[in-house]
Amino acid sequence: MNREERKRIFLSLLISLAFVYLLWLIHFLAIYFNIRVAEYGLIPKNFIGLRGILLAPLLHADQLHLISNSISLFILSCIAVYYYQTVFYQATTIIYLLSGVLVWLFARPSSHIGASGLVYGIATFIFFSGIFRRDTQLITISLLVIFLYGSLFWGLFPFIPHQSFEYHLAGALSGVLASYIFRNKGPQRKQYSWEQEGYVQEDFENELEEEIIETDLSNENNPENKN
Repeated sequence: MNREERKRIFLSLLISLAFVYLLWLIHFLAIYFNIRVAEYGLIPKNFIGLRGILLAPLLHADQLHLISNSISLFILSCIAVYYYQTVFYQATTIIYLLSGVLVWLFARPSSHIGASGLVYGIATFIFFSGIFRRDTQLITISLLVIFLYGSLFWGLFPFIPHQSFEYHLAGALSGVLASYIFRNKGPQRKQYSWEQEGYVQEDFENELEEEIIETDLSNENNPENKN
């Protein structure tokens, strides 16, 4: 593992932990000051409820609600920051704000709170980013997300009373949109010469030889990577 790799891992852990820490800090402050968080939630088609677009993802009804979202948010954020660091912040901003706007416009008249919309948004962002880029490694990560969080699919439907499936659905749609918007930014699938017009066999052979040389030089410069 080289220095750049360690830096990416550290940054992904730091950002994910910082956001989860913020959620818990707000939760305990709300308990300490006896604040009824539902009053600051996102209330659809209500002018005062507009503040919930910014506040709702930071508020949780109880500790079980917060624990559930914290674990998922931490894991998914780590993956997203590590693989999509250059577009993560813009994509997350889109998911955060757009999901709130959609809930305010179309959801049931209730107070919607919790970071689950963000969880769904980041999950679908990771999944569809790999699909849109058609990169083998990124698609593998997409499949891993499906394996870990495939059960999230059922949260898109109104099966559980008092659960904001609207926020789940809005977050998921926002994540798909963000992945499409940034499909040409961030990590990209390497395009070989044989995939391009005007390809000749000699170009491919030269390209393959260059990759072998680069791999050898990388191994020489990073002896810790050797077995």
